[in-house]
Amino acid sequence: MSTTRDGETADRSLSALNRAPRSVQAGSPLRRATPLFSLALASLLVLSACSDSDPESDPDGEDAAETEEAAADGDENADQNADGESASDDDEEQSDEEENRFAVAELSDAAGNDLGSVEFLEAEGGVDVVVDLTDLNAGFRGMGIHEVGECEPQSSDDSDAVGDFLSAGDHIEGDVDDDEGVVEGEDELEEEEPDVPDRPEGELPEAQPEAGEGTHPQHAGDLPNLLVTEDGTAKSTVTTDRLSSDLLLDDDGSAFIVYASPDNHGNVPERYAPYGVDDETLANGDAGERMACGVIEDG
Repeated sequence: MSTTRDGETADRSLSALNRAPRSVQAGSPLRRATPLFSLALASLLVLSACSDSDPESDPDGEDAAETEEAAADGDENADQNADGESASDDDEEQSDEEENRFAVAELSDAAGNDLGSVEFLEAEGGVDVVVDLTDLNAGFRGMGIHEVGECEPQSSDDSDAVGDFLSAGDHIEGDVDDDEGVVEGEDELEEEEPDVPDRPEGELPEAQPEAGEGTHPQHAGDLPNLLVTEDGTAKSTVTTDRLSSDLLLDDDGSAFIVYASPDNHGNVPERYAPYGVDDETLANGDAGERMACGVIEDG
């Protein structure tokens, strides 16, 4: 309750009392009352020392506590302000995206399971394609935009082949400039005619040795591969100058397709295709079956 210093003070007080002159006669009432008086005085001194050391009665302690409390409140307010600014920035960014968005596709698989969405935003120099998908198999997957706004499981294409989402047709071709890929100020490189050997009869499908306008990967609907992470999610943003709102939202619409395999973009080394790449490679880059589809709608 009291500190050592307070105890020493009490002891000195008692000692002083004991050294007081002994003028009172033994046996007198005053002499008998002296020990009791000393004990009471010592108790008062101890209580006074305790009162002096009480934190609640210390104004400096109260000021320090108030300062610490004010500092804690200041830190909390600063954190709240930072969180508020971050949330405000996120809201502003989301508002800008919503303002620039002109179309969206809600994707599903052949069983009708929802897989996420793809948004199309007006961007400087073209269109931003923003992909946000879930529940896919991990790995690289081809993706592209097809010329018909239909997503019908077990449907047929123009060649009467039957499969999931084939009614969406082929990739959107769009307009491809003849000088695409040529840097301003440079002459277009002359392409050498490939030395293609005669194809043995019946061994390979009909081949097209050169990829040109209207073939993969020169379609307007051709896109880079999509990387699906181990947890089945895939996020990607691609900016392309081959697409426009008019092309995506024309009379027959368009569809966003995700494939089962990676897209080689028509890039097959000659050692694997000495007779040139075939129609399937030039159509979709050998990306395999169509695993997910979403009709692109005004949004």
